[in-house]
Amino acid sequence: ARRTVAIDLHGFGWTERPREPEAYTLEGQERLVLGVADALGLARFDLAGHSYGGAISIYLAARHPERVRFGLEASYADDSKVTDELVRAYLERLRVEGVGDAFYGLTAPNGKPPERVGLGALETPTLVVWGAEDELIAARDGRRAAESMPDAGFVELAGCGHSPMEECPEAFLAAV
Repeated sequence: ARRTVAIDLHGFGWTERPREPEAYTLEGQERLVLGVADALGLARFDLAGHSYGGAISIYLAARHPERVRFGLEASYADDSKVTDELVRAYLERLRVEGVGDAFYGLTAPNGKPPERVGLGALETPTLVVWGAEDELIAARDGRRAAESMPDAGFVELAGCGHSPMEECPEAFLAAV
């Protein structure tokens, strides 16, 4: 059995929205994730991230391979699964105070080029899980990224879009 801790990154979910733009940088998100891990006494941990969270997972795995055991990158292919309840749940998270500051911090240029992570040098074993029907980022791009890592597996889930953990949870969990 595994213990699961779900962290709302700065600017996502129900978390408060810091006013400092630095909180929304890769370094700011890194401080958040490692701070939570430290507070929970987690010296080493598995890390799962979806979309932007996947980028944070790779960033953390590249910078802290001694702490991260693997990274997982994982929106819907079946529109019928986008229910009113699901839409309401996403909209509710947008009502958290400070959402404008968060959005600005996540999207505004800060004058610094993004830090590049060399996937070929990433020594952390990585599992990349991708929806075959992802219309935002093609599965072939995920496969190419996995192939450029020295110790990565790639799982493509049929009938899933950009959010396979929500759209196809059974297949996603089986892959993980």
